[in-house]
Amino acid sequence: MKYRFVKGLLWLMAAAVMLQTRAYARDVSPADSVKLPENFVCGRLDNGLSYILVHNDSPSRMVECRLMFRAGSVLEDSGSRGAAHFLEHMAFGGTKHFPDRKLVEYIESLGVQYGYGINAYTGYDRTIYMFSVPTDIPRSLDNAMLIMEDWLTGIILDEEDVDEEKGIILSELHNYEVGDNFYDLKMGCGKYSEGIPLGTNLDIMKITPEILRDFHSRWYTLSQATVVMVGDIDTDIVRKKIEKKLGKLAPSSSPDYREFPMEYAPGTSYAQVEDTLKRGTLLEVFIPHKAVMRKTMGDALESARRAMLVRAVSSRFDDAEIPASVSNSWYLADTDHFIISVEGDGRNDVLSGLSDALVELRRISDEGFCEDEMSAIRADFMKSFSHGSRFRDRRSTEICASIEDVVLFGDCDVTDPQQYAWLKSRLEETDSEDLQSMLKSWLEAAETSRLAAYVYNPDKTSPASAEAVDSVWNAASAAEYDSYVYVTEESEPEPEMTPVPSWLTEDHPFDSSMIASRTDYPQSGIEEVILKNGFRFVLRPTDDEEDRLQMHIFAPGGLSAVPEEDYPLYEGLAGYMELGGIEGLDDYEYGSILAENGLGILVAMGGYWHEVIASGPSANQKLLLNLVKRKMTAPRLNYEDFEELIAGEKENFGEESYLTKLMKTDWSRQLGMKVDSLMGNVMYGRREATVEDLDRMSLDDMASMYRKLYSNPDGMTCVVCGSFDPDSLLAAAVPLFGTMESAGSPNAMGESHFSLPSQRRMLEFPQVNDSQISFDYLQFGHYEPSLKNTLKLKLVRDVIRDRLITVLRERESLVYSPYISLYSKVFDDGIYYFDINAAVSPENTAKAIEVIDTILEDLQKNKISRKELSTLQRTFIVNKRNHLEEESTTNWKNYLVDEIKLGEKLEDIEEYERVLGSISPAELREAFREYIDRDRFIILSLGEFNMD
Repeated sequence: MKYRFVKGLLWLMAAAVMLQTRAYARDVSPADSVKLPENFVCGRLDNGLSYILVHNDSPSRMVECRLMFRAGSVLEDSGSRGAAHFLEHMAFGGTKHFPDRKLVEYIESLGVQYGYGINAYTGYDRTIYMFSVPTDIPRSLDNAMLIMEDWLTGIILDEEDVDEEKGIILSELHNYEVGDNFYDLKMGCGKYSEGIPLGTNLDIMKITPEILRDFHSRWYTLSQATVVMVGDIDTDIVRKKIEKKLGKLAPSSSPDYREFPMEYAPGTSYAQVEDTLKRGTLLEVFIPHKAVMRKTMGDALESARRAMLVRAVSSRFDDAEIPASVSNSWYLADTDHFIISVEGDGRNDVLSGLSDALVELRRISDEGFCEDEMSAIRADFMKSFSHGSRFRDRRSTEICASIEDVVLFGDCDVTDPQQYAWLKSRLEETDSEDLQSMLKSWLEAAETSRLAAYVYNPDKTSPASAEAVDSVWNAASAAEYDSYVYVTEESEPEPEMTPVPSWLTEDHPFDSSMIASRTDYPQSGIEEVILKNGFRFVLRPTDDEEDRLQMHIFAPGGLSAVPEEDYPLYEGLAGYMELGGIEGLDDYEYGSILAENGLGILVAMGGYWHEVIASGPSANQKLLLNLVKRKMTAPRLNYEDFEELIAGEKENFGEESYLTKLMKTDWSRQLGMKVDSLMGNVMYGRREATVEDLDRMSLDDMASMYRKLYSNPDGMTCVVCGSFDPDSLLAAAVPLFGTMESAGSPNAMGESHFSLPSQRRMLEFPQVNDSQISFDYLQFGHYEPSLKNTLKLKLVRDVIRDRLITVLRERESLVYSPYISLYSKVFDDGIYYFDINAAVSPENTAKAIEVIDTILEDLQKNKISRKELSTLQRTFIVNKRNHLEEESTTNWKNYLVDEIKLGEKLEDIEEYERVLGSISPAELREAFREYIDRDRFIILSLGEFNMD
């Protein structure tokens, strides 16, 4: 009686919730506008300017600023091609309140880096200006308003500046790649097919200040603009600032503004690409059809049902074993593409697969889905259906990117609980006819226009054609088919959890005498615990919202210690050791315990380090620690799989792999590999395996080396970040790792397998761009590892970077986007190299190197100003602060691992700002003299590099 009463009460409660949800959703109409998230502050000033403000704490003390224009290259006429993109460039060259380069200099003075926190881009339908500023610096928000005011009304367009910028844009154009072999096919035949936003060489050379002023006055109007600010702000204060500072601007509008549809030629448009490296064949058919932007709740429902249809078709294809997949995605303007993709062994195979897919689509369109199948479709779709995902738990930059769709198209996720309840209830009522009608409309659209893209290997199969696709299409339209019989899958009982042996969960008594020292670093939130056997913990709790922790254990000693003659025997050591689990468990049990408990463990062996990377729920930390310790000290050896793999290697020995074939023609990748080889990043050049080596390979020998490395705690560091209590973790970890026996000293790194080049070199690879020579200019050497010296190297890099932009790009107009990277590492001593990467016209190669040398010579002779150094130091502090947010578990872990590997001390990391601030202009000049040898460098180029 009691059981029946409780059961009945639960039923009544569930029914009440359902009725409440339906009542809650009943107040929503399909015609209602989709509401923006409740934390969005939106408005429109009397002068026409719109704004969207959002408070977001990730990262703290920063705000992302965007000025978005619903204006791009599609609005250009025949006399102003390239103007939209050109104007974007000029906006950074000088404005009313920030002449010359003062705008960039001001934002950089706040600690924000040009190209990262300051940028812009121009598309067909938009121009977006973006920058970030710290909110804890006085007047930064006021000046942010001033910058946007200047972009709206005060861009300086002098003839001399315009002419100078042409060289930069031409260089950008020559390096521009659309990244899609079928770009022209997808762009159709309308307005969007007239050219890319950059324009052509001739378009760029024709640009004048008058053309730019005309474009600015017509389209950079307040009615076309939206100010977006997302970050650690008081939205009410910022709203008042916008009203006061930008509300004073005179109203302006764009009466000639119009939106352009995508247009496609009638029938089948076809394009094909030959790929001699491709193993299979790919045929894709694109069906352009009307896009849906989620402006109203009716739009949101249709959009979600489209996604449900795609998933339903995919499921039917899987059940019917049809070798095709489908998707539906927005492309441009008013158009979506429903895509049918078929992969196979050759032309006939993919055409046959397309036929099967089309017949099945026609059957779905005609017959639909039975109720049992629809129930399964709805249930499957609702599992992953969520609301507002683009705006939840995101960094400010990601929220800004999502707001673009809101500004440009009114497309918005459903976040309001009442609207979501309505949408969810309508989706749960979706029937077959709802999906059929959508599919019918897409297939009808295909009768007007469709696009076919074909990728094939001419050595293995023949080309296709538009006629071949049409033939398949027409035959499928007339083909007879049987009714589909849906078989309900019987639900399988939930599998039982794999039992975890007691020796993986038992408590080990904590012994404080195992601890040699315990040090807190309160400023950075780091704690260091060193055990008497040499094992070290570096702990940094973070606000991990998923309640997980991440571990990274590493120690010196790797493949560099292996003699050259034995290197092939151990090259794949980590992979072969991963074949087995741990002693006491078979492979299945080990894998199941990891998967069922949300754990991950990976062992890795590099040239100079051996490592274990692990993660798991904080609640399972004891199990994770036990498994990691066991994996390090008692791995299970899988002889069966090892022998099978070696047999396969021997059988295929000498065959050219896909990667090898790819590398033969991928000259950019070959250049990058050569840089890695010359600088010792990876172990290219070591002896390759022979058949005799395969015969000599022994899993037991590998295991012996593995245990020697992983069982020695001396010099081993374990970085732990995430959601955990340090005392609780140490209580479980110290007894485990404290009992590991030290070998008396840390494992040796092994001698470096290479030495840095000793003289100037030039290495040329085949040219891949007819109008540009891409090159890498390398400076390299040794340094004494320490935080201060690492910071000096980074400052040297960033000063050079600034000079490359201001001199090589902006003053000389030789390159579009010069870039310099710094790579440093520790073997027995420190090795570093700077890599200046750029692309230049063939006739300007010698000039580019001359300018680089002049820049370096000046920096060795003259100190940079205290102001410039302070700006860079501020940038370092802001970047570090933004990167290492309290919730950034992965960032914290990677940062600590990288810094420790570079030989930096935790006490210096704790005093990061003091160490950084102690570097003076004189010390930095000495660093240029120490680290830059202008007579010894390496140039690697894609194309002939003329130094004369």
